[in-house]
Amino acid sequence: MKDEKRSPVIHVESASGDDVLLTEWGQELFKSSLKLVNDVLIQMISLASLLLTAALGFLERIGVGKPWQLPVFILLLTVIIVSMIGLVPMYAEIDVRDPDVLRRFRAEILRKKRLALWINTSLLTGAFLCAIIGVTTRS
Repeated sequence: MKDEKRSPVIHVESASGDDVLLTEWGQELFKSSLKLVNDVLIQMISLASLLLTAALGFLERIGVGKPWQLPVFILLLTVIIVSMIGLVPMYAEIDVRDPDVLRRFRAEILRKKRLALWINTSLLTGAFLCAIIGVTTRS
């Protein structure tokens, strides 16, 4: 008899109900997390726009000193800009057949959007602090 080359036999087990549930849950969790982060960034644009408009009209009337008005304006405008940058979709060439590449890409998307949220939180806090200091140190 001739030695025939045989391909190895691959045994495949079907996924258990728990595995399917966890996989579907993980996919939905990513989608909902991405939607939530995007919604918060959109709301930050609205909030910062409203605060910037109010600041332009009322900071001087409520007694915020001139040296503190410009930082408030700049910080609020920066919140709007960072939010818009955070909403820009991320593109990359990835191999969709490799689950590790997909996981890393999804994690990178969420990491950058969360970074935009933390930067905006810091900027908004800075704007409020500048306004408070401006009111307490009226010149």
